[in-house]
Amino acid sequence: MSIKDTIKGLTRNAIRFRYALILLGALILADGILTQGLINTGMVRESNPLLRVALLTGDFMAIKILGTLLAIIILIDLNRHHPKMAGTTVWSFILIYTSIVYWNVIVYLMTFK
Repeated sequence: MSIKDTIKGLTRNAIRFRYALILLGALILADGILTQGLINTGMVRESNPLLRVALLTGDFMAIKILGTLLAIIILIDLNRHHPKMAGTTVWSFILIYTSIVYWNVIVYLMTFK
């Protein structure tokens, strides 16, 4: 493998990692929007005690956004030092948040049936 091929491979991996971070951020924010909508119906409640307080004070989405940005910054730093670990972590959280978002959508559809 030549140096040119190695550089192309690194560039492709960096682009994939960026898209994975964007996807993770979108999933976390989608979870926040769906959760807030479900809680506003009164049919469900937030199980995280810290976020439950944030819902009462109106800071829920602000905390979700700041938490998302903080997670992305930490993952970018992790990627600089341990790219394989960062990739595994991002894709693991994508899987987790995809499951959470699907669960929220199913509950939302059941609520309005």
